[in-house]
Amino acid sequence: MRESLEQFFAEKFTTNEKEIFDVIKYFRPVKAKKDEILVKSGNVCRDFFFIGKGCLKAFLFSSS
Repeated sequence: MRESLEQFFAEKFTTNEKEIFDVIKYFRPVKAKKDEILVKSGNVCRDFFFIGKGCLKAFLFSSS
């Protein structure tokens, strides 16, 4: 996962290896199972997710 995250930052941003390392050190691997809910309704998401393999479904519910 780390290599694909490094590659993503290197391709998307003009930066050096030290700056990439400084950002990547705040990421930690998380394995999610199929259909697992990462953030439950009513909760505030306080994380960033980088999808290294697979896909992610996102839903937004509005009360209006």
